[in-house]
Amino acid sequence: MSRSLQAARSLALALSSCSTIVLVGWLMVLSGHGFELTDEGYYLIWISRPWDFDASVTHFGFIYHPLYLLTGGNIALLRCANIGLLFGLGLLTSYALFWSVGKQRADRSSRVIWLCSAVAAAASTLVLFSAWLPSPSYNSLTLQSLMVTAAGAVLAGRDRSFPSVLGWVLLGLGGAATFMAKPPSALVLGGLIPLYLAIAGKLRLRGLGIAISVSSFTLILLALAIDGSLSAFVQRMVSGKELSDLLQAGHGVGEIFRWDSIDKNDKAASVFTYFMLGSFLSVGFVLLWRQYIWPWSVIANAAILIAIVLAVAGIWFPNPSSDAIQPNQFLGVALGIALALFIMPGWRALMTRELGAAVFLLLFLPIAYAAGTNTNLWSAAARAAAFWLLAGLVLAAAAAARDRAWEAMPLAATLGLLIPCYILAGAIEAPYRQTRALRLQTVDVELSEIGSHLLLSEETAAYVVQIRKIAADGGFRGGDSLIDLTGTNPATAFFLNARPPISVWMAGGYPGAMDYGVEALRRTPCAILAASWILLDEPLSSPVSPPQMLQRFGIDMSADLTSAGSVELVRGFEPRHVKQTLLRPVRDRETARLACEDARRRGG
Repeated sequence: MSRSLQAARSLALALSSCSTIVLVGWLMVLSGHGFELTDEGYYLIWISRPWDFDASVTHFGFIYHPLYLLTGGNIALLRCANIGLLFGLGLLTSYALFWSVGKQRADRSSRVIWLCSAVAAAASTLVLFSAWLPSPSYNSLTLQSLMVTAAGAVLAGRDRSFPSVLGWVLLGLGGAATFMAKPPSALVLGGLIPLYLAIAGKLRLRGLGIAISVSSFTLILLALAIDGSLSAFVQRMVSGKELSDLLQAGHGVGEIFRWDSIDKNDKAASVFTYFMLGSFLSVGFVLLWRQYIWPWSVIANAAILIAIVLAVAGIWFPNPSSDAIQPNQFLGVALGIALALFIMPGWRALMTRELGAAVFLLLFLPIAYAAGTNTNLWSAAARAAAFWLLAGLVLAAAAAARDRAWEAMPLAATLGLLIPCYILAGAIEAPYRQTRALRLQTVDVELSEIGSHLLLSEETAAYVVQIRKIAADGGFRGGDSLIDLTGTNPATAFFLNARPPISVWMAGGYPGAMDYGVEALRRTPCAILAASWILLDEPLSSPVSPPQMLQRFGIDMSADLTSAGSVELVRGFEPRHVKQTLLRPVRDRETARLACEDARRRGG
């Protein structure tokens, strides 16, 4: 290769890496902006005090709690850590895939290209934050766990080499972590991985023994750390499943496996076609005219970097519709790569058992991610669409290994950066259930007693300040019990460092919300109910019917509670303006406890 082409290659790879750095850095900076009061409030309550609750199906709160402590409870740092962890695991998985198909014909130059391509491909994982819920959650833990599983699956082999043993170990760790995040996803994964191993010809008892032993040992250690015994951990899950079934939120066993239609409007279909055509031309150009690819890559990567910088600077905001921004556009990139390869001579020889198995696994991992969701299957799977991009890139890597056409990989991977940029720019302009774009949220607010700060909208900031003042003036202390009967605002418990009873969040808006709330309070000791504060909407519009529910436990709202104060909340969904009141208990605690126990004896 001439010096000019070497310089062009170095510049193209540097531009690709710069695009990724800018995109990831953009999200890191924005981690200090915005807060969603419903889902994100639930995530943070669960992570900050997971041992306060003894009924749960997902256990992400326990897994992320050390990270919460490590970041000192700083929400912005916690979000950055979550983004960094997801990107890092995406990098591990991408590089492992490229190494698995190209290791036989690799040299120093190809490894540099692998690394730059893996860096760009890893950024595709960031589409998980398409709704801007960057705090750690069961969604992020599920995707991170599947990344570990995918890396382990492709590294695991028939020999006893270090990469092979590492692969089997990662396979076990990924399976255990997936179970802790979302059992339905682990159930699908339990069927998918043996099928992948069988197709790839890697189904070996020794390797399976390592993976199963690691997974079992990890789950036992976690169960003992969480509940002290396996029986108590099982009871935790049984109780969590019973509560979940009462809510009727669409997470039942019958809803784990289903097949929804793909809803695409004309704009979404057009965008899909553009990405498919772009990747087809990029890879095809490399395979036909390789001598020109690096100068072309410099131009293409420079254009992509400029587009990302314009989005970061606030000059370009695509503001696409919610349908058009679905990350399933990655399927278009993968399909374009596949078409470019399949029109070339000798493509059948390219499809080895192991490569076909890897593509199969990557195509179906997003379905495993979406298992058990109560939303459209394809909409949920699209949040794990990074696997679909990797399915295309691993084909490009295989073709590169055969023909030493490594130039095809970084250009296709960098083209994929436009998708998270396009999606995240829209999410940042219209964050889920928030009132303003993140760039317009500039009010510095202390969110909790440990001094965590975020930049929020004026409306949300005013709510946080006022509700904390009302609670402090009324005598509320950190650790006191708070029963949230709004059904939509678990974040308040986090702001007040309060302890919700039994359930992290008594969610409203579901058919079984009333039954769920009653059962959660029934499992709460009367001593805690007697001292509980109440948060509710006024006029009473809660889907969990506060007066009737509390009367079952000997609590008369009009006589046993008094208002500590009210505050108006402006939110990003209907009704947009609500008045929330914080009620404090006024009865003697012993009297309240006895009244609760008496009500229960009478069948409350």
